Amino acid sequence: MASPVGHTLFGMALAIRNGQNKQNGWKKLPWIALLTCLPDIDLLFGLWKKQANTYHRHWTHSIGFVVLCGILIFLWTNRRFRQSIQWRPALMGAMLVFSHLIIDILTRDGSPPYGIPLLWPFNGKYIYSPIAVFPSLVKSQESRHFLESVFSAHNGWSVLVEILVLGPILGIRMAAGRLLGKKQP
Repeated sequence: MASPVGHTLFGMALAIRNGQNKQNGWKKLPWIALLTCLPDIDLLFGLWKKQANTYHRHWTHSIGFVVLCGILIFLWTNRRFRQSIQWRPALMGAMLVFSHLIIDILTRDGSPPYGIPLLWPFNGKYIYSPIAVFPSLVKSQESRHFLESVFSAHNGWSVLVEILVLGPILGIRMAAGRLLGKKQP
């Protein structure tokens, strides 16, 4: 499991549009963070049951959940903006939710079942990368120790690695967006 920092940095790199107004772009950051971290909502179900990881990395970490989110975003945006059919927000939202799965596949997994059920509901097999780019976060299974376990030195190191890997990718993407967004003479 990667941190919300890593998921959000990767989502920001994906969501940047060429020539986008800086002010309007930053207004989207809360939505980017929410959508890139949405699959981890399953942690709340486990915390409620007093066993934090019980439901983690199951159906919310799958292509089925990505499609469901895309459909819900499509329905919400088209109800809100009735002038014309809005596909772009749904596709972008689904892509941001999917980015969570990509980062989790590339994160070292220290507890079974290893990986995520990427192709659920078509296939329940858990998939993971044999090469881990990011170290895993360490967290307690017990709800009462969960929060304190998240704020450990090991997890601080994991977040730093995410920043060192994904920060430059975001920086390059932002620079490319500025260059490509400039009008040609």
